[in-house]
Amino acid sequence: MDETTIYEAQGVKITNLRAVLGNKTYSVSNITSVGTTVKQPGSCLPFGLMAFGVLLILGGVVVLAGGAEFTTALPWFGFGGLSLAVGLLVHRGGKSAYIVRLGSASGEADALESTNKADIDSIVSALNEAIVRKG
Repeated sequence: MDETTIYEAQGVKITNLRAVLGNKTYSVSNITSVGTTVKQPGSCLPFGLMAFGVLLILGGVVVLAGGAEFTTALPWFGFGGLSLAVGLLVHRGGKSAYIVRLGSASGEADALESTNKADIDSIVSALNEAIVRKG
């Protein structure tokens, strides 16, 4: 059977016989299923920064409530606000990663990861077409 290219772009080549995804090559005849999973960005760091910022701001309130001058509490508010803002920016800047998951007789494997959902969807479609065409 002749090898026919179904998809080729940026280090990915899918034919009716093989799939080259990055630096790994898979035999299409061994692939039993193809799917997509989504990996959400981690939230520990941004929420930790935001919580730390809120605690610093509350510390500034406690300092003011203790009778100190505003200039004494100002660093508490400043660093608290800064920590809160950085936490919000990190949280908003996180991108989901889309993963091509291949199934075979030996189990499932994550074959390729990208933040571009359209690319991953195109690759999954091409892999499904390759499975149908494998003969």
